[in-house]
Amino acid sequence: MTYFLGLTGGIASGKTTVSTYLKEMGYPIIDADKVSRKVVEPHTEGLKEISHFFGNDILQSDGSLNRKALGNIVFNDDEKLIALNNLTHPKIKENILKKVEEKYVDEAVRNILRLKFKVGLFEKPYADVTKKECLLCDEHRGIARDAARKSIVLLKNDNKLLPLSKKLKIAVVGSAASDKEQMYGCWSFTGEWENAVTLVDALKKEGYDYQYGKVCGEKLPFDKEEMMKTVKDSDVIIATIEHLNSGEAESLADITIQGQQLEMLSELKKLEKPIVTVLFNGRPLAIPEIVEMSDALVEAWHLGSEAGNAVADVLFGDYNPSARLTMTFPHKSGECPIYYNHPNTGRPAGDYFWTNKYMDTSQKPLFPFGYGLGYSEFEYGDLELEKTQEGFKATVEIKNIGEYDGTETVQLYIHRRKATRVRPVRELKGYKKVTLKSGESRKVSLCVNREDLGYYDTRMKNIMDARAFDVWMAHDSGCGSWARISL
Repeated sequence: MTYFLGLTGGIASGKTTVSTYLKEMGYPIIDADKVSRKVVEPHTEGLKEISHFFGNDILQSDGSLNRKALGNIVFNDDEKLIALNNLTHPKIKENILKKVEEKYVDEAVRNILRLKFKVGLFEKPYADVTKKECLLCDEHRGIARDAARKSIVLLKNDNKLLPLSKKLKIAVVGSAASDKEQMYGCWSFTGEWENAVTLVDALKKEGYDYQYGKVCGEKLPFDKEEMMKTVKDSDVIIATIEHLNSGEAESLADITIQGQQLEMLSELKKLEKPIVTVLFNGRPLAIPEIVEMSDALVEAWHLGSEAGNAVADVLFGDYNPSARLTMTFPHKSGECPIYYNHPNTGRPAGDYFWTNKYMDTSQKPLFPFGYGLGYSEFEYGDLELEKTQEGFKATVEIKNIGEYDGTETVQLYIHRRKATRVRPVRELKGYKKVTLKSGESRKVSLCVNREDLGYYDTRMKNIMDARAFDVWMAHDSGCGSWARISL
């Protein structure tokens, strides 16, 4: 199979280095920068068209292109930049295609035709529009609901506040609780928001005793009077918090909660009622204040059409959460690095005066990679390591010591004691999901081969330059007992 790979990046990002390595390995390289210069060389149609449009002032005395003069024009005028692109891009594309050998094109076409044949597009080339009726059928919604439930991460649950009793009087606050668009999140252009189930929709459908007030949101000002009316007679408060105010090419230096939502939580805390906070966001956030003010904290992400039903299932115990964080949450925006696999550089970690550390915050993340709670509790036994012909096998016994049947994700991490390259403090090398009944125990084993213990250098060569490894099998990347093995 033939692949065409596009290589791009900013200035000094390593494009030339990567393309050089690929060329040395025998791969054909087409340099678009060289092509773009070729199409505007003296006496070419490209340069004639550019000089005709922009005038002869963009030419040097020898008839070649004065790139600085042209740049001064187009980079100060968006319309003229578009005009330049319209003149040059078709010629660049044409020249690149000429450089692609015909056999590569033939092979790519063959691959497409093979796939179309396998999926039956020769016999039935058009979509069956009658199938559209099934897009939101009960079966599909059931799959979406199950996927959403499996994605929810329980981050805090003091005094086993969750799952909530279905007999409680509930107050729901925050605009995210009724915002159908919020259920889909960013980059959901094709989603039909009107078909989404919000948390308020789910509570209403199931007949829960609740009161709802929008009260506050990322862009909705805090209405204290409405909040007090909503929570007045409640036994427990569900506060929804949203974070949508960033995206592609629009980053935030401050990854804390936006708007007046923290003020809302602060006022709710003064009421001394149990607070369950539900987060609707798509990225790690610095939320230590929210953690502190919440009795229970649920990371709901943007779960799609069945988001509200899925969140309600978790809150009221119809589903025991088992998802784990796929990213690390910092205490503050300025913490970097704080993730579990940052390079082991500088002085050794520790609590000594001369070691590298933050002076104004914790040395550990707010929530580490792989973290997540459930309504079950799991106890880990001692880690056992055994050499194998392929590498090693790690075994640990886990026991469900909680009241509920539940699922645990056992994670295996390694650290190289010595290596010729700087390696991360921990590297995830395997995991296994195990479902145990209350009181049940089971031994869990994970095998790691020698290839997985290596790493790739800049020339894409797998390097196995370490013999001693520290190994963890744990609930997440920030905990667990460890053992050492030498191969």
